[in-house]
Amino acid sequence: MTKEERFQKKLFEKLNSFQTYEEKDKWINETAVDVGGGIGVKKISEFIDRYPAVKDSVNDYMLGVAIGNYGNPADEGYTFSQDISNQKLLDTLNAIEKNEEVFENRFGGAEGEEGMLRDVTGVTQQKAELLEEKDNILRGLKARKKEFHDRIPWYTLAGPEFGNFSDGTFDGGDLLDIGLGIPSTILFEGTNILQQIAAGWTDLNKEEGAQKVERANLIWDHENQRFGYGPEFKSQQKRLESVLNELEVLSQGNKEYQAYYDLNKLQDENLKTISNTIIDDLEDSGYATRAEIKARLSGE
Repeated sequence: MTKEERFQKKLFEKLNSFQTYEEKDKWINETAVDVGGGIGVKKISEFIDRYPAVKDSVNDYMLGVAIGNYGNPADEGYTFSQDISNQKLLDTLNAIEKNEEVFENRFGGAEGEEGMLRDVTGVTQQKAELLEEKDNILRGLKARKKEFHDRIPWYTLAGPEFGNFSDGTFDGGDLLDIGLGIPSTILFEGTNILQQIAAGWTDLNKEEGAQKVERANLIWDHENQRFGYGPEFKSQQKRLESVLNELEVLSQGNKEYQAYYDLNKLQDENLKTISNTIIDDLEDSGYATRAEIKARLSGE
């Protein structure tokens, strides 16, 4: 009997003295022996690695023990778990490998992940600043609208005032303004309806404050001698559009990060599924390769 054969015989005699996969695995990977002769302390696994044939035998043995301990002996469709089927595990392993390819090809692997996280940190700060600016602009636009409608009489349509009602006095001219205001209001509302039909569609899906086809466009501001809210209001609307455009650009970058985040979350769930079986331990300990495990799962 050769030295290798004697080692293998004693090795399996010891392994067979343990009952569970965990006990056998612990002895192989944690037990150390002082062999003397200046060699020092070596783990059992290191001695096994010296003999390829012995290592293959140990791997086959431990794989069989794992299947016996963790699979369902009464159902061949449950080899590495009594709760998760072979097909489910095979699909999960395939998904993990596919996701790893996507991580590498689309997101640049670990290096790409680090860069993306740095970018997201900067984008988050920039987005917060833009959202604050957006809120401030909207607040100003609402205030301008309220101020406009508070000081414009309900009967006002267009043209000069005949009276001085807006100055706090009342005379015949003011009465004429009111009289003309009633039919004018009817005409005004009809014109407003036509305006909304003709151009209102351009405001569809626009953010609040960015709409440009408004009832006020047809109202004459006697104090400032102009229609509508005025150039200051339009200037703030342009500023709002600029902010909204910047937010949209940032959201496109966020969509890419969201895709990465969703994929990473899915990958974590897949890995958790595998970790609830003996598969990851078999791979980590070197008792079986991914290809060998997938072959078992597929019944090859």
